Amino acid sequence: MVELEAEREMDRTQAAGFLRGLADELEGTAGAPDIGGETMDPETMTVVVGDESATVVLPDRLALDVEIESRSPLLESAVEQSIEIELTWDVEDLPEDEAIEIV
Repeated sequence: MVELEAEREMDRTQAAGFLRGLADELEGTAGAPDIGGETMDPETMTVVVGDESATVVLPDRLALDVEIESRSPLLESAVEQSIEIELTWDVEDLPEDEAIEIV
């Protein structure tokens, strides 16, 4: 199993920009053409977090799970709220060279 996870603080504009870029990657419309003049492969998505990136193979259909939480820890007066967005899918017969790759 390969996993890439990161957490950092940013303002709402930066967070929206990250999510917008992620949506563009998911849709297959991200970025400019590469040096060879070809656009990115719409069947893969690369996510860059800090100095690491991971590329996954995308299906035509996937499951979207959105979870909103509001918690009040017993020892703190502040209420912590969060929104978690998760995309999941199964990949069958994935060639070894197409596995999730962290660069």
